[in-house]
Amino acid sequence: LDNRGYCSCGVKSDCRVGGRLTGQYCNCDSLSKFQDVEDEGNFTIKEHLPVRAVNFMGKVLKNSVTALLRVGHLRCQGFGSHEIAATFRKPYSYLSVFHPDQPFDNVQAGEISFDFKTSEAYNYMTVAHAIGPFSGDYIKIMIWSKTMMRVHLNLGFGDLKQDVDISRTGRTLDDNEWHEFSVMFNPKEMNVTLDGVRMIQGLPLQAEPVFFNVDATPVYIGGSYHDIFGFVGCIRSLYVNGRIFDISNLAVGKENEGIYSGCGSACPLLNRPCNYGECMDQYDSFKCNCSVSPFGGKFCQNETRPMTFGGGSYISYNMVNVNHTRPLATAKIVIGFKTTTPNHNM
Repeated sequence: LDNRGYCSCGVKSDCRVGGRLTGQYCNCDSLSKFQDVEDEGNFTIKEHLPVRAVNFMGKVLKNSVTALLRVGHLRCQGFGSHEIAATFRKPYSYLSVFHPDQPFDNVQAGEISFDFKTSEAYNYMTVAHAIGPFSGDYIKIMIWSKTMMRVHLNLGFGDLKQDVDISRTGRTLDDNEWHEFSVMFNPKEMNVTLDGVRMIQGLPLQAEPVFFNVDATPVYIGGSYHDIFGFVGCIRSLYVNGRIFDISNLAVGKENEGIYSGCGSACPLLNRPCNYGECMDQYDSFKCNCSVSPFGGKFCQNETRPMTFGGGSYISYNMVNVNHTRPLATAKIVIGFKTTTPNHNM
């Protein structure tokens, strides 16, 4: 996908077939019978866009090759889109996102993509929803468990469901780290990707052309008025059919609804709520990790194992015998104390 005709693996010199490096420009250059090979990547040279035609060239094995090509929506990306974000702190909070050129009205293909992070993941948590009140068409994106998301899609011929599970990656959706999600659909298939794990479902072929239409209604982000279990966390870089939606500005002034502009959190807004402990953000609340402080209790407000010293008493602590998971370059020591005698060595 560069000006030399290399695919993504060719640019990285990592083209493989059956796990073996081939040294080719593309995985498909090593095509032979009874093999499934795939190439993918992004067009990053402006002069090559937009894509208007696709030609299959080179060696072709007659009567033994089936090819499937997908070209995604044109999308401008960059770190600037990471700043376009909104935080949803309550399960009933959501944004109605509307674009004058409604990208989901009478289209044959659609895409929604965004990044998100959360500390809450449970069944039926709605992240995004669009529905046509007259057409009956809809798309609904949900967090279904700690490792799985589910998409419901109706193009006019019944509910279609696709799950994508990231358990094999060792990650969970409630780890408060960024996750990448996208769903693309057309009359032939639905393609759902979560953190690089992709699931593709072929759709039933229809005799007549199929169009997706939400009747000029908004796309609901963070939940919808239909649902009581909405998303709690932060969403950024929301694209609908290649258009980025400025949810950061839409969130301004909606603090009473539990929506905040940007990826804010409860901890920075409060003045050291955990005493000397670690404040762990949960968006609509917080909890304290007191193991890193000399205090205990829900908010690290209680003294733990206090000791009383006379003028000549002391205790020693051997730092060498502590098992560290990695070498220490610095050490932080926190001591809480009270005394009535000043001017002494502690």
